[in-house]
Amino acid sequence: MKKIFLLVLILWAGAAYAQQGPHINYLYPAGGQQGNVVKIKVGGLRLLAASDVLFSGSGIEVDILEVPKPKETKKGRKISKNVIEDQDNPEAIYLSVKIARDAKPGMRDLRVVSADGISNRFRFFVGAINELTEAEDLTMDKPMQVNEFPCVINGQIMPGDRDYIRFYATRGQKLVCDVKARVILPFLADAVPGWFQAVVTLYDSKGNEVAYVDDNEFRPDPVVVFDVAKDDTYILQINDSIYRGRDDFVYRITVGQIPFIRSVFPLGGKAGTKTVLQVQGVNLPSGRQDVAFSEKGIMNVSCGVKGFESNAKLLAVGDLNEVSEVKQNDSYAKAQLVKWPVVINGKIEKVGDVDVYKISAKAQQKIVIDVDARLLDSPLDSSIELYDAKFNRLGFNDDFVGKKWYGLVTHHADSNLSYTFKADGDYYVKLADVQNKGGVDFGYRLKLAEPNPDFDLYVYPDNLLIGKGGTGELTVHIHRKDGFNGAVDLMVEGLGAGAKVNHAKLPAKAEQMQFTISLPKNGPVGILRPRVFGQATITRKTVKHQAKPCEDLMQAFLYRHLVETDELLIGRGKDVAFSFTHDFADVVLEVPQGGQAEFAVKVNRTEQAKAMISLAVETISKNVQVRKVSFAPDKNTATVVVAVKKNIPVGYEENIVMTGSMKVGKNIVENVMPAIAVKVVAGK
Repeated sequence: MKKIFLLVLILWAGAAYAQQGPHINYLYPAGGQQGNVVKIKVGGLRLLAASDVLFSGSGIEVDILEVPKPKETKKGRKISKNVIEDQDNPEAIYLSVKIARDAKPGMRDLRVVSADGISNRFRFFVGAINELTEAEDLTMDKPMQVNEFPCVINGQIMPGDRDYIRFYATRGQKLVCDVKARVILPFLADAVPGWFQAVVTLYDSKGNEVAYVDDNEFRPDPVVVFDVAKDDTYILQINDSIYRGRDDFVYRITVGQIPFIRSVFPLGGKAGTKTVLQVQGVNLPSGRQDVAFSEKGIMNVSCGVKGFESNAKLLAVGDLNEVSEVKQNDSYAKAQLVKWPVVINGKIEKVGDVDVYKISAKAQQKIVIDVDARLLDSPLDSSIELYDAKFNRLGFNDDFVGKKWYGLVTHHADSNLSYTFKADGDYYVKLADVQNKGGVDFGYRLKLAEPNPDFDLYVYPDNLLIGKGGTGELTVHIHRKDGFNGAVDLMVEGLGAGAKVNHAKLPAKAEQMQFTISLPKNGPVGILRPRVFGQATITRKTVKHQAKPCEDLMQAFLYRHLVETDELLIGRGKDVAFSFTHDFADVVLEVPQGGQAEFAVKVNRTEQAKAMISLAVETISKNVQVRKVSFAPDKNTATVVVAVKKNIPVGYEENIVMTGSMKVGKNIVENVMPAIAVKVVAGK
């Protein structure tokens, strides 16, 4: 066993090569208990050269267990007795993970580091109760025996597999079986054989089915709440819904008389205030819980019972005055009169229920009507309608997809509607469930307010590798709120002395922009943990927000999602083989509308970079055209031509990021050119 420290000075010996970094496909088990040492298997691609493993947060130490040294064969690099490494052949390494007794429970990001970069993050869960691992070859007749609850059972489903767990329960118990499966691996780019859709079935000692669950409302992972009717031996069966299986079909089941929250109400409050939540669920100390709302944003709330913590629910904290829905406001005649701006906490309490609110407005006054429900774990699929005093419908919205690319949401159930009133008068806001459902857990927060222009920022990738003297590319995506269309200046903190950020600015109206970071030649190899901020002027005020680090994930071949991670990591590698310089690192390249402009690029070669180097754009909009250029082995300068179309408006701005590549044997050496900022000007 070899000890691995958080900063390994021998990292990235070949960082200039365009070899893909390590990639994690699965962990098994995907978690462990506080105060224990857990051996886990990490499966994926290009893992055997791992030199370090990183966990977000504190309280976890890790050793990489020895792996077989590869042996050269005629067919390729031999990984183990029967496995030859190639791009499509998964590898595995083993880790010894020591979790401190005071390590904070919850989800962590785990990453593998090698000479070729930093892996994607994978979810690892720190638990507070006893953990078990399923035995192999389980059957209904030979199940895994569990004698003490509560516990977490870790398992893995292979093709056609079913796992069986046997336990004894007594009459009157309320057992909870809470499955984590899809939450461990939410998206897969390859939809065949697809996601792990876990289903759970409970049988009594006579083989009678007493419970079957395949989801938890709109969430794909099942939760069984079982009221034990008689003393008996029971068997829990877990399998994929259509009996698929794979190494990454990994699950964690928490079983026992544990506290479990179904819903809370209200779904938030005003910063600086306190309230008493109504809490619905099982094995809870009471149906009420005190909560204090501190800072604006999203917070978690849970219940503790006899040392066991329940699942967490989400609450929103705002800065507007808040009121609660009154009963029987289900018609225009009984509409609840509210003074806005305001946040209304309400419920669609039964099938067919609607809530109607009456407001007054002035001509040309603007309103944003916004629902937070699914965002806060409510099953409500909202719709909102706006009517005038004569009951003419002025606006309607069902699903608002303004943030369709962010997070794990695949059904955008929350509603949002903006409107400018044409006349003074009274108006009605009507809220309903578009699927005509309802219940005590169908809570919502309805915000009625004038537009409050603002923005959120997301930066990716979250695992960049830049060699010393080299350049890397980041993309910032912006979610513009309530009509904000201004420019945002970007700043990067934590890069160290000598680093250069090139053209870090989101132009007005732009949705995303690439920019580059160049690292100096001096300084040790290691890991940087920078933070990206965006700053803008909104209604004469300076507004600054930190960009959230994200991984760019694909859902089933097509849809892209930016999924938030714990931190942005940049690996500082060894010296690059070549780098680029130009005269537009700090100035803008002006291109005439419908015309073209050019700039000169110089390549700075080391002794190892004597071959031809190609320089090409990888990502660019259709508004700008850039031709690929090449540097012959005996040439160090080239001219890049940039053209824009005639229909591109004057003032349009975009960054150009180009990547240079050079073939050395079977390897491709790459480095990024510092970004060029382009601005369209009037033609002559």
